Amino acid sequence: MVPVGRTPSPVDLRSYEYLLTLAKPAFAWEFARRNPDFAVEAALCRPYIPKPETVAPDTLLCRMEKRCRFAERWGLYILPDPDHSSEDIPPFWLPETLESTIGLRVTQRPRLNTQQFDLSLFPGRKHFLVPDIGPPELVVYGPHYAGYFQLSGKWHLLPRRFYFRVQMGAFARFDPQLAAAETLYRLIEGPPPAPWRERAFGPNRLRRALICHDIRARHGGSHWDAARAVFGTERVERARRRGDDSLRQRARRSFQIAENLIAGDYRKLLN
Repeated sequence: MVPVGRTPSPVDLRSYEYLLTLAKPAFAWEFARRNPDFAVEAALCRPYIPKPETVAPDTLLCRMEKRCRFAERWGLYILPDPDHSSEDIPPFWLPETLESTIGLRVTQRPRLNTQQFDLSLFPGRKHFLVPDIGPPELVVYGPHYAGYFQLSGKWHLLPRRFYFRVQMGAFARFDPQLAAAETLYRLIEGPPPAPWRERAFGPNRLRRALICHDIRARHGGSHWDAARAVFGTERVERARRRGDDSLRQRARRSFQIAENLIAGDYRKLLN
């Protein structure tokens, strides 16, 4: 008989390793897709999901005939199957939801204040999203990076080398847009994006929150079980023998962080 509170971890921690390579917009999807209401509304949006066309290596074109109002409620163009992680399907956040969305004015020849670029230099997967209303977008997901760009000019040139000029949007979003533009220019210069660090929503802390949530909500485990999974069984058991439940409390707080993000605070990862 297995003692109460001493059950093996019900999750495979290796399946959560990919989370450490995600940018914040991808993490927002990981929390949103765990909301119980999401699966119900995703089924209603299934007819609106476009079939992608391959236009270049690692580059897909998605033409949307009509938006789904349920998706817009979640801040997305479409609601993919919530069983798929951001590794499988990148989330397409609406520009009014993702504050770091910036504009790219694309030209075939050099113009004043333009920069030359080749789309193949972007790490990871590229998606052209052509909505039924509004400008087309380029969505890029790679290790530690997510870029959302509203396109104007000759955007159809993007599978090849092109010139662009960054265009900022609303003044209220200037700081996140400026940070996105600086990241883009650093990417052009060559070094790959580094893991982002943030005290409140760093990747390690968000990964721990998802593990604790899944052990509790999906597998019926205890906070002790969650603590063993994220801090190690030996460390937790030593603390328990001393009458110290601080690691259990940390697991409980991680679970509550996940619950809040799933309930709607995932939007905080988009600003």
